[in-house]
Amino acid sequence: MQYSRIKKTYLILASYLLTIVCSYSQANISRSVLEKISANRDLSLNIHVVFDKQIDFRAFERVQEASRSTFQERAKKLLTELSKQAEETHPYWIGQFKKIGGIDPSSIKRHQIVNAISLNASASAIRQLAALPGIIWIGENVPLQRIQEVDAAPAPTSLDPSSREKGLTAIGAPDMWRLGYTGYNRLAFIADTGTDPTHPAIRQQYNGLVRSSRESWYSFEQNAGPYDCNRHGTHVTGTVLGLDKLLKDTIGVAFNARWIAGDILCGIGTEDNIGAFEWALNPDGDPETTSDIPDVINNSWYDPSLDTLDCYSVYVPILQALEAAGVAVIFSAGNEGPGPGTITQPHNISIDELNAFTVGALNGNGVNLGIASTGCSGKVVCSGKHLCTIERYIHGGSSRLWGYIAAQGGIPYPGRKRVEARPVSHLPRPRRCWRR
Repeated sequence: MQYSRIKKTYLILASYLLTIVCSYSQANISRSVLEKISANRDLSLNIHVVFDKQIDFRAFERVQEASRSTFQERAKKLLTELSKQAEETHPYWIGQFKKIGGIDPSSIKRHQIVNAISLNASASAIRQLAALPGIIWIGENVPLQRIQEVDAAPAPTSLDPSSREKGLTAIGAPDMWRLGYTGYNRLAFIADTGTDPTHPAIRQQYNGLVRSSRESWYSFEQNAGPYDCNRHGTHVTGTVLGLDKLLKDTIGVAFNARWIAGDILCGIGTEDNIGAFEWALNPDGDPETTSDIPDVINNSWYDPSLDTLDCYSVYVPILQALEAAGVAVIFSAGNEGPGPGTITQPHNISIDELNAFTVGALNGNGVNLGIASTGCSGKVVCSGKHLCTIERYIHGGSSRLWGYIAAQGGIPYPGRKRVEARPVSHLPRPRRCWRR
C-alpha cells in the first residue's frame, strides 16, 4: 500500500516534470506559429526572431539617473546602445540563418529597437531555429487589427460648432487649458491607418508643415506623404489635438500640439509595426537630434498573432526601449467588454506602472461617469506583481478615450520634465483604479 502510494507520487512528479520540459522546449515558438507549422509541414511563414541578448533597460536607466543625464543625452545614448547591439549580433545570426535550408535570404530584415530579425522561413526551418540557443521568441508577422468603434448612445439632437466635445469636459481638459497647458510644443505620433493632412481640424497641426516629411510621416510602403486608408487614424488624431479655427470648434485635448503619423494598419502587420516604433526613436535619421522624437505614441490596434500571455514577445523590449527614451505609450483596451480577460494583446503586457498605459471606456453622458458596457477588463501581466489597472474613460469607444489620455500624456503638467527618466510618472491620477 505504501509502495503503491510512493509509486503514484513519483508518477505524478514525473508527469509534472515532463510537462515542464515539453512546455519549455516549445516556449520560444508562439502558439499560433506552432499550430500552423504542426498542421502543415510545407507551410512558409513570415516571422520575427527575437534574440536573448537585449539591453538591460533597468540598468541603463539607473546609470542615466545616477549621472543625472538630460533627456537629450539619454536618448542619444540609448540609440547608440541599440545600434551597437544590432551590429554586434546580427552578422552572426544572419550567417546562421544562411546555413539553414528553407530561409529566404532576400526576406531578412534587421531591427534595432528590439534585437530581432524578420524573415520568411519554412516550417522545418522554424523548428531548427527554435532549437538554436540564443533565440527566446519566434512570432509571426501578421496584419494588425484595428479596434472597432462602438456608439451605444445617440448624439445630441443639436450641436453647437462653436463649442467643445462633451468628453473634454468629462476628463477636466478645460481646467488644464486655464492653467495654460494646451500641448504647445508637444509632438504626438498617431500609429494607425494614417492621417488625412487636409482635414480642417488637424491640417494646421501637421508637423510636416514646419519640418521635413521624412520626420513627420512613416510608411512601410514608402508613400511620400500622409494619407488615411480607413479614416480611423484621422478620427483619433482629431481626438488628440483637433481644432477647427474657422468654426471655433475644439475637438481635441492638446489642440496646440503637432502630429506625426504612420500607416501601420495599412501595411503587412507586425514587421511594419516594429519598423514604426523604431522610426519613432529617430524620425529624422540623425541620432544627434532629439526634438524629432514624439512625446507620446497613440495605439488603437491589437496584434492577433500574440498568445494570451507572450512575455517573451517582440513587444516587451520595444516597450522598454520607448520608456527608457521618455516616450509615453498609450493603448486602447478595446471594445470587447465587459467580460474578464477582454483586453487584447499586447495591451496586457506591462513591465511596471509606467511602461505603457491601457485605457478602457466610460460613459461620459451622465454625471457619474460610469464604466461603459463595452469597457474591457483584464489582468496586467509580465510584471511579476499586481499593478494598478486603469480602465476608465469616455463612452463612445475605447479609441476615443485612448486619444484623450494620449493627449494628456503629451501635455507638460506641472512638475513633469522630459529630462527625467520616467516623465509620465507626473500624470494626474485617474478618478478610480483598482488592483487585480
